[in-house]
Amino acid sequence: MTAVGPDELRAHRSTQRDERRRRWRWRLVLLVGLGVLIVYYGLAVGSLRGHDASVVKLDDGALEPPRSRVTLQIEAIDLDTGAGSFEFQLRPVPSGTYESNLAGELNRPLQIIVSAPGQPEQTFEFAKDQLVDPVAVSVGASTGANGFPFDRPDSSFAFAAQSRDDPVPVDLEMVDETEGWNLSAVARTSRAGSASTGDRLQVDMKAGRETLAISFALFYIAGIVVVALITVAVIGGAVVRGLVDFNQVIWLGAMLVAIPAVRNEMPGVPPVGTAVDLFVFFPSIVIVGVALLSGVIVLAINEAAENRSGEAD
Repeated sequence: MTAVGPDELRAHRSTQRDERRRRWRWRLVLLVGLGVLIVYYGLAVGSLRGHDASVVKLDDGALEPPRSRVTLQIEAIDLDTGAGSFEFQLRPVPSGTYESNLAGELNRPLQIIVSAPGQPEQTFEFAKDQLVDPVAVSVGASTGANGFPFDRPDSSFAFAAQSRDDPVPVDLEMVDETEGWNLSAVARTSRAGSASTGDRLQVDMKAGRETLAISFALFYIAGIVVVALITVAVIGGAVVRGLVDFNQVIWLGAMLVAIPAVRNEMPGVPPVGTAVDLFVFFPSIVIVGVALLSGVIVLAINEAAENRSGEAD
């Protein structure tokens, strides 16, 4: 039996420790990856449950419509914080004395007036004894984009209905078909209408981004920050030591192009000018740009020094 010396024993123990460390590192990587997947699918399921296209959080407790009325069915289509607009489809559904013998058809002509602050009134005519088709409506919305991705835009608009110069009572139903938004609204009666249109139905709507959209945006923002930190830690150190190679310069050039692309890929991102741009995007672009310029200068100086050394030899 061969005796094992102290040096060989220490080397064997060191090898075992290194092997255990490698195994723990792989386990840690697997656990982190599993945790990321669990968080992602949890956010995805929560977002899908939170966004139900059949229901909008509509507070219409202040409305007391009579049995004979016209229900305004609103299908929210798009909320554009960049353009400051809220688009929806409007379809009046008569009931009681306003409904003809065929379900869904009006027994008299109907005129609906949509008004919003800062916009001219929009008037829509619906003929009697015809199937009512939805009409497209666009009203203004506050942008609130500076707080992206936690911005909460809102929109206010009102409806009034009349038939042959007589006011028609209305109530409201809303569904949400927007992408990346959760909508809520409060409907109440406003007494700003004329004698022919009667009271107006005032709608105050608020919106918030879905959890999944916010999570994706934060993921992209974190990626931009990580790129900036890597640039400062790795490329900055290489520039200070004067040891920049061509691959690092190529990487910086790619990042200079990739960061704006990543910014524009964030879900529902508004035009440039948000707080994220001022505190994350622009500083990261400046850091990478300065590092690229410094790396090119250091690389050029090193190449020139090597050429002079070669000529001297």
